[in-house]
Amino acid sequence: MKKKILIVAHFFAIFLLTNCSDLQMKPQQATHLYFDLPALVKNQLATLQQTSCKVKKKLVTNEQTQNFEAQAVDWQKELALFAESDINKPSLRGVYQCNETPHFVEYTTLDPKPKVRSIKIMGTVNQPTTIEVWIVDNNLLYQTEKRLQMTIDQQKLLGYTIKGLQKVLFKVPLHYEMQAEVICQ
Repeated sequence: MKKKILIVAHFFAIFLLTNCSDLQMKPQQATHLYFDLPALVKNQLATLQQTSCKVKKKLVTNEQTQNFEAQAVDWQKELALFAESDINKPSLRGVYQCNETPHFVEYTTLDPKPKVRSIKIMGTVNQPTTIEVWIVDNNLLYQTEKRLQMTIDQQKLLGYTIKGLQKVLFKVPLHYEMQAEVICQ
């Protein structure tokens, strides 16, 4: 009986050692099933924070227009909606369908659960020129819909647009659009 326990313990130890050594020998690879928008935003943030870029904005809310220019820009806040539109979360694996041509990729979901309903990439995945994101969030009290667009040329952010609709129970719906032009010296 002791011999059987010893043999089982021995095989169990060998099993653990070989599995652990395999884990140590193989580096963890972050595989993305879909386009990695947060990585693109991270690269843009690194570029923008190294240069002295400013932003010219036009904000339209319920048909009222404001124009302004910002010299000191918190780029992380400015591009947060794009960075948060990550469809590579483990819970979203297999939820999106891919429609791809040589100069266009679109990821769409028919499932109403994910907030990000679609991401479209014009250009190529390695060199996108335009990225569009459609976000929907609903519950019993409110409904929001946002359409984001980012324009890039030669890996540099040229501008971005955020269009939205916000409906809150018992309130007038809010329509808004913000157009931003990135100006670098």
